Amino acid sequence: MELSIDRLDSASTGPVFESTLQLRRALDAERDPDLDPATEALFRAALVGTETFELHTVVASRDGRAVGIAVVSTHHMETNADKAEVELEVHPDHRRLGIGSALADAAVGIAEAKGRTTLAGYNVSSSAAKGFWRSLGAHERAVDRQSRLWLADTDESLMVEWVKRRTARAGKYRLEHFRGVTPSHLLGAVARLNTAMNDAPRDDLDWDDDIWSEQDVLQLDEFIIGRGRERWNTIAFGPGDEPAGLTALSLQLDKPRFAHQGNTAVDREHRNRGLGRWLKADMWLRLRSDAPYVEAIDTDNAETNDPMLAINAEMGYRPLIEWSVAQADTAILKAHLRSGQRAASSSE
Repeated sequence: MELSIDRLDSASTGPVFESTLQLRRALDAERDPDLDPATEALFRAALVGTETFELHTVVASRDGRAVGIAVVSTHHMETNADKAEVELEVHPDHRRLGIGSALADAAVGIAEAKGRTTLAGYNVSSSAAKGFWRSLGAHERAVDRQSRLWLADTDESLMVEWVKRRTARAGKYRLEHFRGVTPSHLLGAVARLNTAMNDAPRDDLDWDDDIWSEQDVLQLDEFIIGRGRERWNTIAFGPGDEPAGLTALSLQLDKPRFAHQGNTAVDREHRNRGLGRWLKADMWLRLRSDAPYVEAIDTDNAETNDPMLAINAEMGYRPLIEWSVAQADTAILKAHLRSGQRAASSSE
């Protein structure tokens, strides 16, 4: 069976696009049976990138059927200009047939074409996935936990208590809410607080601090809107009206049962005042009031981020999926891939 590699973008049509949509639905069902099948609009939106947050999607097909997909991210921010990320998945019926290696080879090619010399690979954690990356010279550098909160499982009185409790510890702080594109007067605050996310654990990943600019914030807004999502944001301001913390949530407009938790950050000068709990409880209460159709929130955290994991556990979040992150220089990956191709050719 001949293997072909194709590129997809949000304007793609035809058999490859249709087959890849079916693949996406099959992979989602394997990973998370509670998800509704992806609509065409939702899948097409997932192919949208921006000038700052570029996405490159490649598909592996056999006999006209999509059997694997890799999404390469190359972010154009002030830092990490040498880094790329890839999420690589193969249909369960077609694993261990060289498809993952073909997709990894395509991902390395994209990364290098964009001037990237380091690639981080994200996969649902398993011995097979870790073994795959080890065979290419990459090793696990971090573990992320995806957790889910069914809103009905949260004790509403606890959320009310978290909001009330801040009076004693952060009584002079205030919250400001907005949805969608960040207002111009808040761009600096969001950039500063997104930069504060650098204090979150990165474990052994070779990754520099992301320094956010106001333009990066606007590009993220464009990226989220392009993916068919509405972003809800809350910023906490301190006694001197300085940015102290934020939390952000995105709602998929054509798939509203699930929301996704984005950044929750508290500036280090304003920690230990209950701001994290206040921000998350306030968002939970607003969701229940303004978007009662939302049933669950998904969030991602490093397995070593004990403070945020503790807050989430109190709210009722439960572990859903463990993600393994492997990393290596593209030159190392390419050398292992070429070696594997030569070995396969010599055995034919």
